[in-house]
Amino acid sequence: MDGSQKRPMVEHFFRAIALAGDLHLTDLRDSDEWSPARLHFRDETEATWVTRISPSDRRVVLTVAELDAAIQESTSPRGIYLHVSERLIDEARHRWEEMKQRQ
Repeated sequence: MDGSQKRPMVEHFFRAIALAGDLHLTDLRDSDEWSPARLHFRDETEATWVTRISPSDRRVVLTVAELDAAIQESTSPRGIYLHVSERLIDEARHRWEEMKQRQ
């Protein structure tokens, strides 16, 4: 790779669960204060591997639309396990804090 070619950025993901129309972060309890330092990030390889072994209830989330769709589809008692792109951390925080206010 010469200097004119850019290496693609590696995507990192944090885990969450869409359950009953809410977003729960795996590394934070619902009663915790927001603390992004407590989120454990996984690389793209792990995120895509996990979704391959159980595609019906696991998703890689790359966009706001995908995040919202997973939350809306989780109205049943069965959760959807998510690997959410670190680029969506602000959106995830917003939805997580909304859920906490409704509790």
